[in-house]
Amino acid sequence: MLSSKPAARQNGQQPGDASITAAVPIPILDRVSEMTSPAIIYDLAAITQTIQQLRQDLQTVANTALYFSVKANRNPEVLSFLADLGLGADVASMVELEVATTAGFKAICATSPGFSASEVQQLTAAGAKVDFSSVSQLRQWCSKREAGEPQQVIGLRLQYLVSEPEHPTSQPRAKSRLGIDPTDPTLIALIEHYSLKVKRLHVHAGEPRSAQSVCELFGFLVKALDYFPEVESFNLGGGWTYLFYVRRSQLQQALRVVGKTLDGINRNRAVPIQLILEPGMLLLLMAGYLVTEVKAVDQPYPDRVTAVVNASAWNLMSWTPRWVVGQIPQRRGADVHHDIAGCTCFEEDYFVQRHPMSPVEVGDRIIFNAAGAYVSSMARSLHGLPTPPEWVLKQGQLHRVARSKADL
Repeated sequence: MLSSKPAARQNGQQPGDASITAAVPIPILDRVSEMTSPAIIYDLAAITQTIQQLRQDLQTVANTALYFSVKANRNPEVLSFLADLGLGADVASMVELEVATTAGFKAICATSPGFSASEVQQLTAAGAKVDFSSVSQLRQWCSKREAGEPQQVIGLRLQYLVSEPEHPTSQPRAKSRLGIDPTDPTLIALIEHYSLKVKRLHVHAGEPRSAQSVCELFGFLVKALDYFPEVESFNLGGGWTYLFYVRRSQLQQALRVVGKTLDGINRNRAVPIQLILEPGMLLLLMAGYLVTEVKAVDQPYPDRVTAVVNASAWNLMSWTPRWVVGQIPQRRGADVHHDIAGCTCFEEDYFVQRHPMSPVEVGDRIIFNAAGAYVSSMARSLHGLPTPPEWVLKQGQLHRVARSKADL
């Protein structure tokens, strides 16, 4: 018997609506028993649906663009699919630039505190628009410029407060270690000395958790126009997963305010300001599935069972929530609380704990979702465990895909 359950609440994560509790697609269930595990599967239709929903929310803001944060997933077929849907790419390394270029993204932006002056030149030569992350980085790049070069257009990532905690404390929020203070005298001196034009402003604040926090973030960029009046784009960065899935009405409310404010600003400008969002996790998180196989089953406690699977939550899913959405087979009988543990020797390597499900046996398959972003792209290799092979579900058909030329 095949079983595909809606995603349940796990590890303190709370799904927000039906889009985060979707059942496993039938083609995956039909083939999961014959598939070598562990394996990661990307559902391209689910990616399309998420992008359509986000674009619908963005209709209240004129002149917007979506960029995908490549650090969330570097699978070539997934990236090509996103490029074909008209998204741009945000990159933070030369490797990410290469995969984004190969995938066919027409628009690429780049920001990283680690870019050297020569890498900034390479990025620019490849057509990427670089937003500088620090005054030191900008100074080093400026020092490489030839005397008498024409006025240069640049972008800046501005320093902002880190995202507020879900449960605010009395402690003041700290500034991010990333970004530039727009009032820094050294910055102003560099701009004047090298005849630079700041045309792009970029800010990132983690995961906003309310309409108010989004409006404050946007308001910070609006205020920065006092220092950089020739700006032509505002990039609000990524980190929209929580609002999109858990507090969608708050996101929609914020976008209405942003749209109205931007309309007022653009009414008096020759070149209207474009608004850019660059989500990563939001677009792919729930479109990915991790297929595992049970390798051991024991009952160390009277009230629950421990089942070990042939993949590691520590290695693969340290940044993501985990939900059991498929169990093959599903046996008759009352649900039993299970701790589903990873296969490493790390004590805290658990996918879920105290999860109610029908009893499992060695050889069963367990499917987790929320495996589409920040899994293979940032996998650890404790014990030398390889990153699972990746598959794509496209138009109802499953096929294996390579992560790189060396794969397969």
